[in-house]
Amino acid sequence: MWIESKEFENSHFTTRLKYKLLNESYLNENGVIKPEYKFTITLPEFKIKDSKVIGKPDDKFETMLFLPEGEGRKGEGGLRTKGYFKFSYKLMEDGLWYMCDLDGNPVKPAPEDVQESIKDYLKGLKERNTEVDLDKIRELPLITVITVVLNGEKYFEETIESVINQTYPNVEYVIIDGGSTDNTLNIINKYGDYIDYWVSEKDCGLYYAMNKGLRLSLGRFYIMAGDSDKLLADSISNIIHFIDKDTDICICAVFKNSKRLFYYRPYLFFLGPGYAYPSHSVGCIIKTMLHKKEGLYDTSYKVLADSLFIGTIIKNGYKIVFQNVALGIFDTSGISSKLDVFAILELFRMNLSLKNSPKILQILLLILRLIKNIKKI
Repeated sequence: MWIESKEFENSHFTTRLKYKLLNESYLNENGVIKPEYKFTITLPEFKIKDSKVIGKPDDKFETMLFLPEGEGRKGEGGLRTKGYFKFSYKLMEDGLWYMCDLDGNPVKPAPEDVQESIKDYLKGLKERNTEVDLDKIRELPLITVITVVLNGEKYFEETIESVINQTYPNVEYVIIDGGSTDNTLNIINKYGDYIDYWVSEKDCGLYYAMNKGLRLSLGRFYIMAGDSDKLLADSISNIIHFIDKDTDICICAVFKNSKRLFYYRPYLFFLGPGYAYPSHSVGCIIKTMLHKKEGLYDTSYKVLADSLFIGTIIKNGYKIVFQNVALGIFDTSGISSKLDVFAILELFRMNLSLKNSPKILQILLLILRLIKNIKKI
């Protein structure tokens, strides 16, 4: 059912390792997958059946190639709808790079042109970063970047450019639009050949949309980048090769405007996760499989569901590493950056639910935060 493509886009780095897995009989005259085949894609070697990844019995959710149509859908597109997909790679004993299924098992050698593209990347990596030991690079994990957007035309194009121009070649980009009415869809369509999958339709809020993106993620790791956030040039490449295979989360530095901030403060963890985890998602590289074990974001939270998830990961003892390298730049206008009374109450609820510190201490901290917030008004 699948064929290998010799076509590559060289103007943006992250399209170098794409594969055209579906032959032309599955596509219409516009080169887009026909509706009757959209949810029937079966690739046993990659553990894909009926356009879903075959998971484990205790997985909290299914990974899918496409989203079923939701309310008020305005559009859908990207490389996947044209039959292109991306996978992780491993270097095997025969000296060839192999495509992997979502469990990281090698499936088959990549075609010659992809082998050469990987060699070119590694050569350039060594030239840019002399600290990298190429002999130790045995894997190129797929990294999914997820952006949730609604009427984000002001900065969104800069966000897209920062993702698709990463020098790390194995990045897939998923965009979930909440049904924008401004110029956002035109911007998305402008970059349609470099976005792996995008959809525009109504949703029930930020974390519902983020969960959609997680359901679509084929990457071993993911990064949440807001519609006004940016990844720094070369940042994924500068970090991913220093993460070992057992790492569950890599917490990095981020920039707020021109000031570099380091959020993780483990000496404050006894106060609760709201004082110890990184405060912005664009600074975290997270193993996607953690959500299979722990679940998607809790949509009963409106501001701090991602913080709750990080707190849960810290509490449950997953392997966390820290890189003194900046991954991205975050925008201070986002909802999670505004610690108003509602967010403070969510923080209180979150810390109590994780039982990280005595209730009386959390009550005192709640009072102090409310007083501080009132003084700002």
